Formats: sequence, C-alpha cells, structure tokens
Amino acid sequence: MYSIDNSNNIIDISVPIDGQIPLWPDSLAPEVISVHSIEHEDGVNETRISMGMHAGSHLDAPSHFIKDAKSMNDLDLNLFFGNAFVVDLPNVPEVKAEDLARANIPEGTERLLIKTSNSKLWERNVGFQKNYVGLTIDAAEWLVKKKIKLVGLDYLSIAKFEQIEEVHVILLGAGIPLLEGINLSEVQEGIYTLISLPLNIQGVEGAPVRAVLIKQ
Repeated sequence: MYSIDNSNNIIDISVPIDGQIPLWPDSLAPEVISVHSIEHEDGVNETRISMGMHAGSHLDAPSHFIKDAKSMNDLDLNLFFGNAFVVDLPNVPEVKAEDLARANIPEGTERLLIKTSNSKLWERNVGFQKNYVGLTIDAAEWLVKKKIKLVGLDYLSIAKFEQIEEVHVILLGAGIPLLEGINLSEVQEGIYTLISLPLNIQGVEGAPVRAVLIKQ
C-alpha cells in the first residue's frame, strides 16, 4: 500500500511517482533517470524525470478538453488552497447526481473531494482498472449547478470510463479544475484544509501536484 503520512494532522493524499503506479491506457510510465552519480565519481547526484502531465496525482486545466481555454498557469492559485469537503461514497458503482444530492455535502462547499472504493486500487501491483468508479454526466451537471470550484476523485480520471469526454467537457467547460489520481483511503468524511498546488509549468493542460489535507 502507498504510505500516507498522518503526522501533525497532515494527510498526504498524493501517490508516489515511480514506474509501478497504475497508468491510463497507452500512457508512458514515469522514468526517474540518474544523470550524474557520486557513486560513479561524478561528484554530484542529479536526476532527470520523464512523465506525462496526467500520471499519478495531478490537476486538469480547462485546456485539457476545451479549445483556447485556460492553461494550468492561467488559473487562480486560490482554487487549490482552502476548505474542502471529503464525501465518502463507498458502495456506489458510479457517482450519479442522486448520490451527491443524498450525501451530507454542506451547502456552500467550494472544493469537493469524492472518496470511493477506488482508493483500494492504489495498492502495489494493481494495474489500471477500467471498471473504476467515476462521475456520470448528470453528476457533472449537478456539480456545475452547485457552483463547485474544484472537484477531485480518487482515481486517474474523475469521469467514468465510458463518459470520459462528456464529463470532462461539462466540468472543464465551466472552468472547474479537476484533481485526479489522489488516494483517500485514510481520509474520513468531513471538512479539511486542502493544499494542492500544481507545478508552475507554462502553457500546459495539466500538471503534477503534491496534494495534502490538513485536519481541522
């Protein structure tokens, strides 16, 4: 199981970046390559990394699916820092609007993280699972109606596999950034402070993120 640091009330919900993490079909595994090594008498250790923007824990910007929309560096950093509600939906095969409407999501929630049975899929040696739990089209429409400013889910895509494009277009078209590839297995339902700052890479449609929750 990927380790989660619960010290000082900080919960790391990011997954480690290595060559063993589950990947979206046709995605290349991250490569961490030694460029210089003290062991090889280079006098210094230096590492290079090669990976896609959507491997592991990452954020999607509107330009991921929307032409001429905002890139990651165009988004207000305040979106990625502040109060967030984690809702636990452990027994749903997909997340529908009615599931969200029935849940105990406080009125006025701006950042919503959805915990499902997906978090169990982050165990080592568990490859990509097409039957993961994802949002349906009506759930995406519900989130837009509720004026959610950021939404996250505990797998590589926020959308169910069969509705990838439709769900992304609805949410990203409304300017809602998506926090994907997070591990909520050690997180209980409730309100937290979320810190999920993307790397400051210019002109890209997504970016890796180190996401943490702070208990309130």
